[in-house]
Amino acid sequence: MITADDMAKGKEYPSCGTAYFAAQRHADKIVEDLLGNELMQAVVKAAADKVSDAAFDAVSSAIWDGALERNMQTMAYQMVDSVVAAILSGNEMYARQYALDKYDQQGVRKAVAEMIGDEVAKMRIAELEAEVERLQKDNQWLREVRYD
Repeated sequence: MITADDMAKGKEYPSCGTAYFAAQRHADKIVEDLLGNELMQAVVKAAADKVSDAAFDAVSSAIWDGALERNMQTMAYQMVDSVVAAILSGNEMYARQYALDKYDQQGVRKAVAEMIGDEVAKMRIAELEAEVERLQKDNQWLREVRYD
C-alpha cells in the first residue's frame, strides 16, 4: 500500500519512484518484525558470526601465505646471490662457506662451462693474458735490476 509519505519521497527522488519507497518501507517492517523475534536474532547472529569468521580466516590466510611465500622467495634469492658472489669474487672464505664444501665443485664447474662456456673461456683467457703481461714486466724488471 502506497502512503502519502511514499508519494512525497517519490517526488523528491523521481529516479526511484513512489513504489521504491513503499517497497522499502514494507521490507523494513518485515526485517523489524523478524529481528524482534529472539530466535531469529540468535539465528542471524550465528550466521553473521560464521560469515565474519570465515571472511577473516580467508583474508588473514591469504595475507600470511603471501607474506611467507615472499619471505621464502627473498631468502632463496639472497642465498643464491651469496653463493654466486662467493664463487665469482674469489674470496676463498666465502666460497668455502657457501659453495665449495656444500656442493660438487666439479659438477658446478661443468654446468657453468656447459651453459656459458665460451664467455667463461674468453674471460679466463683475458685474465691469463693480463697475468702473463704482468709477469713479463716483473721478469724484465728483475733482469734489469739483476744485471745493472
